[in-house]
Amino acid sequence: RTLSNRQCRSVVVFSESFPEHVLPWFQDSGAIVESFNHRLGASFYLRLRELVHRYRPDVLHFHFYEQFSLIPFWAALLGVKSVFFTDHCRQPLKARPTTQWKLKLWNRLIPPLLGTTTITISEHMKRLLVSDFFMNADDIKVVLNGINPVRFKPLSQSERERVRLEYSVPSGRFVVATAAALIPEKGIGD
Repeated sequence: RTLSNRQCRSVVVFSESFPEHVLPWFQDSGAIVESFNHRLGASFYLRLRELVHRYRPDVLHFHFYEQFSLIPFWAALLGVKSVFFTDHCRQPLKARPTTQWKLKLWNRLIPPLLGTTTITISEHMKRLLVSDFFMNADDIKVVLNGINPVRFKPLSQSERERVRLEYSVPSGRFVVATAAALIPEKGIGD
């Protein structure tokens, strides 16, 4: 309820339909959730204008949208105080020198000017955004994937022994569980 307690109006915009079961998590925090077509074109920006006029958010959070776009400008023009982007799985980029120059210029000017922040789920992704996309590390926040500790908790010793037996895992073997793909971009090694 942090957003509600602060009387902060927040809208989360997903780039595609989202699973209905995640809606209560956002609503519990006081956020409004919308789903837009991922393509950035005139219709996207008109719809964004309608959304801002309807909800008057203090914060716009774009999930899986391109932060190197007109979104931060448009949001600022519409009076939004803070813009956040979530970046979960950006791939390494070997950009041409002109693209590198554009990214460096963009990152030096736009985030400080408009107050945009990028949220990523691992230190690996943060390093990638800094090294390959020339972002300022101070403009990137790492929020690790979380779990519901009521639903997911350590097993008792007898439960662990039963599961090891069921899956033929030797008692001395170290076991790691994750709800993510085992790829470097997810930061499993961090």
